Amino acid sequence: MPSSYLPDYLTPAQRDAILHTGTPLLIIAGPGSGKTEVIAWRVVHLVQSGQVAPENLLVTTFTNKAALELKDRIQHRLPDVHVEAMQVSTLHSLCADILRQYQSRSPLPRGFHILDEHGQFLFVYTRRKALGLDARIKGYPHQFFSHVLRLFNLATEELVEPGKLDEWCDSRRVEAEAYAAEVAGGRSKTKAHKAAGEVARWCEEQVVVEAYRRYVALLRERGLVDFAFLQRYAHDLLVANPEIVAALRDRYRAILVDEYQDTDAVQERLLELLAGDGAGLTVVGDDDQSIYRFRGATVNNLLCFPKRYPGTRTILLTENFRSREPVVTHSLDVIVHNPARFEKELFTRRGAGSDVLLVYERSVGEEAAALADLLRRLRSAGKIRRWNDVVLLLRSVCSYAAAYADALRAAGVPVVVAGDATLQV
Repeated sequence: MPSSYLPDYLTPAQRDAILHTGTPLLIIAGPGSGKTEVIAWRVVHLVQSGQVAPENLLVTTFTNKAALELKDRIQHRLPDVHVEAMQVSTLHSLCADILRQYQSRSPLPRGFHILDEHGQFLFVYTRRKALGLDARIKGYPHQFFSHVLRLFNLATEELVEPGKLDEWCDSRRVEAEAYAAEVAGGRSKTKAHKAAGEVARWCEEQVVVEAYRRYVALLRERGLVDFAFLQRYAHDLLVANPEIVAALRDRYRAILVDEYQDTDAVQERLLELLAGDGAGLTVVGDDDQSIYRFRGATVNNLLCFPKRYPGTRTILLTENFRSREPVVTHSLDVIVHNPARFEKELFTRRGAGSDVLLVYERSVGEEAAALADLLRRLRSAGKIRRWNDVVLLLRSVCSYAAAYADALRAAGVPVVVAGDATLQV
């Protein structure tokens, strides 16, 4: 099939992923391997080759920002095609569209309102007394209510009925205990500590079981829906109406899913309903980069994909175009210890760069102090010219920023907290 419109810089593996046809496709894309480029060019190929009309394409990714960036890439490569004819969106947006299109069969009222993450937090916090949570607050209120919402969303995404939440919490506690036993005595003390904390949290979940039941009832009374229930209601609508499933399958002849490793249980079931036998399904992800496990994402969706869709072709993208050799080497030294992954060797042709320095301490406070001392010594040695050249990326500003900011200021380093997960010194 002619493909002269594809650029010469694509690697053989990338071209294979773009041109594949006929069976389900699983693309395992290592860090910095150009997966977004592959998705964009695969969409271009499907349209340019005449395999799929733009209006019959569904492309999903994890955030609205990523969806907009992907749309821009596709539009740039297909200037004569109106990209808005395609469904390029998050799965949440897709669910909202389905519920609105088939509103007469949806349990939600016309003009239902969606609570985003901030709206959901405020809804629960301002109704903490009605939910029976006002006397249960432990430690910092923000952390407590964030933890409560984590449980609410997990239960909804895993299709747990409110009446069976007790049993579900107990099963999750058993899973947490098994994981804690697995990592105990291993190389990572931090991982073992977090696992033990996870067990303790699940042991305390009974305090919010009744709160979840009341929360579900309050949402229904007010015609509201959070992101998790948005997916749940869309799933239930499709399960109850096979003719709607058939209509959507006829519309979406090709489905491409980005960040597949971060999909949760209900999202995976939605995709199964829409994809049928999976012949037109392409999923892209990295088993080493599942960052939303705490939200219910399960990398098993990625690992079990070939079993779920027989005849799947798996293509590995292992060349890193973003990082230099020390970063890739050190990253690989860490991720090879992940037992739940596809075997793959990552590499880069970008050559050598600055070495990677690793800082290990027993607590966040000690690590922050050690890092502040390291930065001060690097500045004194002339390795750092300006403090504005240094950025610290944190997994959670809420949990870690205060300790780092205090340590840096104590060392005479100016600090600016920026965005959701960045400290700028």
